[in-house]
Amino acid sequence: MSSFSSSPSSSSSQSSTTVAINNNNNNNETTLSSYVTNILLPKQPLLHERIRNLKNGKINNNGKCIMYVMLNTLRAHDNPALETSIQLSNALNLPLLVLTILNDKWKHSTERRFNFILEAMKSVSNELKNTQNIPLTINIQCKTKTYKPWHLTLGSRGAAAIVVDEPYTEPYISIANQIKRVVAPSILVDNACILTPQLVRNFRAIDRPYKFMNSTKIQRNKRLQWTLKQNVLKDSLKQKSLELYQKELPFDPVNLNNNTMTIDYILKHLVTSIDYNVCKILTTKGDSKSGYKRWNIFMK
Repeated sequence: MSSFSSSPSSSSSQSSTTVAINNNNNNNETTLSSYVTNILLPKQPLLHERIRNLKNGKINNNGKCIMYVMLNTLRAHDNPALETSIQLSNALNLPLLVLTILNDKWKHSTERRFNFILEAMKSVSNELKNTQNIPLTINIQCKTKTYKPWHLTLGSRGAAAIVVDEPYTEPYISIANQIKRVVAPSILVDNACILTPQLVRNFRAIDRPYKFMNSTKIQRNKRLQWTLKQNVLKDSLKQKSLELYQKELPFDPVNLNNNTMTIDYILKHLVTSIDYNVCKILTTKGDSKSGYKRWNIFMK
């Protein structure tokens, strides 16, 4: 039985977490929000403005990792949520668990959509391995496996803190609301908007798009010139992250680089509740390279 499926116990890694928090926070303000604001990102305002609380609370000193729930930003570059997760892991000296979820009971679960998502997951899995040397933990929730929400188990029993992609659509909004109920504190990070919703609240009275564009021009241009600094996970934490993936999970993650666990196999034998009438489009790929190719064609 993994340590995530049982009650947390004291360990040297947990002690080092407490030391890291106390050493970096002289005011003993160890809530996740205050730690991110005052310790982690005080000199990174354009990253910090993308973060809002999902569930504020004290960082779990008994936590074994930082958990990043990758919902809708399936890429390992230009990803503020991943960057925040890496910085948290390095600062607290905890391994990083990057978790993504696929559930065949989601609304509008079709072969076309799932094929696209799985191709994106395989792409980001390879990118994470090449850039950070850490695995992507893929949890497929389906009848042939289990619908048990392991992300909630990990959040309650394994994570010191949780980082989640800011959700704007279902099913991701519901997943974020589920995570809000677990023990570990959590934050949302916006990976999608040039100006985040909390920055444009003062412009609600503007009733025309061109007025909004004119009013926010300076702010938008400033952020368009911003280059997200990409940190690398500490070498010692890369190994611990790999061990976490290999030995500590309460479920068997899906490895899309396994010759037997192909995307076609998953579509045919695992996620059997999807709508196969909406078939996949072979010319529209979900990987990052294909996405940039489509974008460049659009920009021309």
